[in-house]
Amino acid sequence: MIDPKNIADLEKVKMTGRLLDGSIPEPNSGCWIWVKADDKRYGSISIGGRLKKAHRVSFECFVADIPDGIKVCHRCDNTFCVNPEHLFLGTQSDNMKDMSSKGRNPMQLRPERSSLRAVRTVRYGVDHHLAKLTPEKIREIRSKYRPGATWNTPEGSAKALAREYGVNDRTITRIVRMETWIDAALKEQEKVG
Repeated sequence: MIDPKNIADLEKVKMTGRLLDGSIPEPNSGCWIWVKADDKRYGSISIGGRLKKAHRVSFECFVADIPDGIKVCHRCDNTFCVNPEHLFLGTQSDNMKDMSSKGRNPMQLRPERSSLRAVRTVRYGVDHHLAKLTPEKIREIRSKYRPGATWNTPEGSAKALAREYGVNDRTITRIVRMETWIDAALKEQEKVG
């Protein structure tokens, strides 16, 4: 029960009002979307001149205090949601298990790099929706690259190739060193051999 003489209770009522005013209910998911976000990954709210994550404040206002070292996790996976029914307490480990159970673990996305050997995979290389390079361009990069090229003889340098192909020079270096786009190199060897 809220005691009107208790300052902490009055602050909680005030904060609850701010949470309700700053969020919009999304009818399909039931999420309360925090629209006054300052952060790109989580909704945030200013309390006493300090930014706090809005979902944590919501949990404290509507459910209970949060023990030290405990995370407030989202059942809905919407980091801007402040609906207390979508929030639960857990450790970092609990949060990672929840993420894995929903197929959002980056190691699940690259099972060859994971001891989990998860079922789900994501697209890489040319199949990725943001890919800038193709196997043909990789072959061109590897053939055009000149190891001794420097700023005064830029043709064939990693920086020049990076500008030409619209990628970072570190990407060019990793391609040439066979640290990435290895599949393209293997296919190239198969054609030659």
